[in-house]
Amino acid sequence: MLKKNDEYVAVIEGTGSNGEGVAKIEGCAVFIPYALEGETVKVKIVNAKNSYAFGKLIEVISPSPFRCEPPCPVFYKCGGCNLQHVNYERQLEIKSQTVRDCFKKIACIDVDVPLTVSAGEQYRYRNKLQLPIRNINGKNVIGFFRENSHDIVPIEDCLIQREWVRGLIRCINEYISLGVSCFNDATGKGYLKHVVAREVGGKLIVVIVCTSDKILFANRLKEILQREFKEFSLFFNTNKLNNNVVLGDKFTLVYGEEKIMAQEGGLILPMGPESFMQVNDGVRKLIYDKVSAAVNENANSTVIDAYSGAGFLTAMLARRADRVYGIECVREAVDCANRLAEENGLSGKITNVCGLCEDVLPELIKKEDGDICVVLDPPRKGCARAVVEAVAEANPKKLIYVSCNPSTLARDVGLLLGTLGYDGNELKKTGTKPKYNIDFVQPYDMFPNTRHVETVVRLSRQ
Repeated sequence: MLKKNDEYVAVIEGTGSNGEGVAKIEGCAVFIPYALEGETVKVKIVNAKNSYAFGKLIEVISPSPFRCEPPCPVFYKCGGCNLQHVNYERQLEIKSQTVRDCFKKIACIDVDVPLTVSAGEQYRYRNKLQLPIRNINGKNVIGFFRENSHDIVPIEDCLIQREWVRGLIRCINEYISLGVSCFNDATGKGYLKHVVAREVGGKLIVVIVCTSDKILFANRLKEILQREFKEFSLFFNTNKLNNNVVLGDKFTLVYGEEKIMAQEGGLILPMGPESFMQVNDGVRKLIYDKVSAAVNENANSTVIDAYSGAGFLTAMLARRADRVYGIECVREAVDCANRLAEENGLSGKITNVCGLCEDVLPELIKKEDGDICVVLDPPRKGCARAVVEAVAEANPKKLIYVSCNPSTLARDVGLLLGTLGYDGNELKKTGTKPKYNIDFVQPYDMFPNTRHVETVVRLSRQ
């Protein structure tokens, strides 16, 4: 059995779901971050279990031809990116293989997975930024958490964020210098916890997350931001809890517009501080075009857009179908979706419902007659069990699943096909003939230089 701190020389035989290298050492699978398939490496065991272990890369003895020098100076410290050390063409192949492996291992399905669609831009693609701010050992720090820790890696820039990240960090540092205290995880004290920002149509939404209802130096912060940015909205958000949740429920607008109006794909989009939208504008367009085209093959239908966010995809689908329902649990996002429908003359075709999908979807499917196409676009944890069961029972003619997590995607598709089922709370293979054909599985590189991949799957009833 492998032991902690033991060192070995090993050959990397595969790639794990998190982009790490996988070696077999004394019959045990060892997962080694930053190691690449085909390399011979020296590894130190940092955590050993009975059948698997985790290792730390000590030395690359024989490097892969796909290895490259990461341009970010804190790449090996920060937990934001995982694959900057891999050339981009190989990144796309790794992500396709990850999706293929998840379907095979989890859903027991062999599927054809083509090459991941390129993002075009490998860097400077993220339209959203979320930075923790902490007081550590008496020093105020802005940066990203190290992976699996609450230690912060200080940064002045991030290469996968838009260029405005540098200016915003300078502004927040100047704001702190006014005498603003920063949060300390150990003591639970301090005012400033996070800054969250999103660019929409060339305008910025900035949210200052703090531990008090009191708003400190709002006018001074507005003036600081005005020197850096032409158009922005500034909110203060109250989060008094000491947990991993970033935003609290209370937002206070101190400057700018409550909703920023953007235009995309011929639609007018109202966006607020809680509105969800994918972080990569170019890849989002590719995915939404793909989903819209898949729905359009059966235009005279009802479409249910589950987990609909701010309603952009819902509005696009309304151009293709007789009626579209959007289901979203965040009230502010539903308000944006309603306004989007009104601004674009689609209110007569769209009904947005505020609630949990597992509560709303089953009843909605039951009351709708005729052909139904269900679009599922859940968070990383996948669909709630009640949602999958309601969709499977309704047996709609067409299903489109948009996923940011290949593992939960494979699980849910297996359940929808009927090849997987629950025995109590245990997931088991059923041996049942699939209820649907898998028309296509297409990954998209929504998140270059990270292990994450977005995937679109279409199922058609047999």
